[in-house]
Amino acid sequence: MISAVTWPPSASVDRTALAALPETAAHAARASRVPVLVPSRRELLAAPVLVAREHWTSFWAKTDAITVSLTMTRLSRKYPSIPPFRGPRAVRGAPAFVTANEGIWSASWIENGVSYALDVECASPEAPACASDALVLELASGLVYVGGDEPRAAGDMP
Repeated sequence: MISAVTWPPSASVDRTALAALPETAAHAARASRVPVLVPSRRELLAAPVLVAREHWTSFWAKTDAITVSLTMTRLSRKYPSIPPFRGPRAVRGAPAFVTANEGIWSASWIENGVSYALDVECASPEAPACASDALVLELASGLVYVGGDEPRAAGDMP
């Protein structure tokens, strides 16, 4: 199923973060069919990989200390025999799941009708930053909107 997207106001685009992205990443953000969120940390905006496809977009960046990936999709699968389940945590004001697997912290939630999944991996499994969910939650709360290609109604100006 393709979820309906509620687009943030264009005035809420974080122009500083968008300008910090390399041109290829900024172009992908502008072409995305989902609202693109990226970390606000400047070191993660210096050389990210941002890929936009018809129903999803992904962001990946790495520093010496951490690797961050964020997937955004408007595709969902609903099974009649499985009732929806709300995550027990909150991320960005939405019910969320926050988990750790093999030292990688993940947070997943739905925002603007889009499913977001943020993963954070430390370069060293013993790094204090990855001893708890604090870093993934901090990065999630600091995500900023950098745009997307919002569909326009017929007759709207581009």
